[in-house]
This record gives sequence, C-alpha cells and structure tokens, in this order.
Amino acid sequence: MVCSAGRNPMQTERMRIAHDLWECGIKANICYDSKDMVSLEEQQEFCKQNGIQHIVVLKEQDAGHVRVRSFDKGKFTESRVQRAELVAHLQAKFSTRPEPTESSAPLGNKGANTQSGNETSSTVVAEMKVSFNTQEKWAWNTKRRYESLMMFKIKPLLTHISSKNAVEVIAVDLPGVALRDMSVMLDLDASQDAFDASVATIADKTPRYKKYLGRVCNDIRDLKVSKKEPVVLVYSVKDEVVEIFF
Repeated sequence: MVCSAGRNPMQTERMRIAHDLWECGIKANICYDSKDMVSLEEQQEFCKQNGIQHIVVLKEQDAGHVRVRSFDKGKFTESRVQRAELVAHLQAKFSTRPEPTESSAPLGNKGANTQSGNETSSTVVAEMKVSFNTQEKWAWNTKRRYESLMMFKIKPLLTHISSKNAVEVIAVDLPGVALRDMSVMLDLDASQDAFDASVATIADKTPRYKKYLGRVCNDIRDLKVSKKEPVVLVYSVKDEVVEIFF
C-alpha cells in the first residue's frame, strides 16, 4: 500500500512510487479519497485485515525519503528508507521476488519516465471514457452532472497516466470501502474459479451489495482481461473515492 501522512495527499509522488514498484513486479495499491483524507491508522488497520504486509508512507517533510511500515509477528515496525533504495529494500523483505505481469505498469512505458523532465508526453492529460454501472438506471442529465464532477476529481490522476487510448472509468454507486476491498482482493489474472472465489470473499464483506458487486467486478475483469485495458479507474459516486486497477 502506498499512502501519505499529513494534510498533503501527495498524489503525484504516490503515483510515481506505485509506477516504480509495478515496473519491478511489486504489486502496489493506492487509495485516492477525494472527499476526506483517510487516517494513517485506518489505512494501517485496513492493510492488517487484508494481509498487506508493507505500507510505504510519504511525508511532506521527508524529502528524498519514505517510511516503510512492515507487519510481522503481530506488530508494525518502521524503517526510514531513501527514495532511490525503496525497491531494493522491499525486494529484500520478500522471500521470493514477485514475477512481473503483462499489466504490471500503471503508467505507459512510453512517455512515463518520472526520472526525467525531457518527456513532454508525460504532461499530456489522458482522455476519460466514462461508463455507468449503477444499481438503478440513471437519467441522461444525471449522468452528465456526475461526469463533470468526476472529471474535476479524477483529472489530477489522469495527468500521470500515459495512454494512447482513453482511460476507462466505471462510475458505480458502491461505498468507498467496497472499492478498497476490491482493489486488494479481486483476483483479475487468475482462472475463472479463482476470480469467482475472490468476488465471493469481497461480497461477504458487503453482503448488501452482493449481486451488484459481482456485476461490477465482471465489468472490471472484462476491461482488464478480455479488452486488455492497461488501466481501469472505478469511481464511487457515493463517497467520491477512486480506485485504480492496473
């Protein structure tokens, strides 16, 4: 999990770190909550409950460094690591190095080099292709109103996503906590049986939305697996929360 502590959400820095981790085969999750900042304690508890062993914490005052909180033997321990050594630090903590996958980079390989200012394409805002998967059918004018709001909320993220095609965004009326569960537990690259099992696990946490949640998960998998979309954003119109599926 890549998160920040303090008043500054540090969205750009979190995206850059997630990009570097994914390119090295380390899966990383980012929670983008535009309504209010999730406290570090809440994020830590979420990681603890969902088996996420390492949290990369960014603090505005820690220029050039990050904090890595690792959960082991029932407690979190913290290390202060130089930004340039983060990947090596995390790899040293893994018993086996994760294998990269085809969808392992949240940013495109071209024009997404965050180490250099010479790539002009990294500043181009990707287009957004919005689809609505809501429990009830929405009127056209309602969709337009929410689409404008989504563009305002999501635009900061789009500036850090390099894509030749429009970025797929699914608008849902699931609560933000359900999206966070999906981003951690949804097994998109596995077999159909394993995928269905991961959906069932998520649904057990929010039984009220069981059927609807399954429909949303199938949409995400269709975009990621069948249509080979490199990045899919899912936006909660309930809580104004965005989760990124790489």
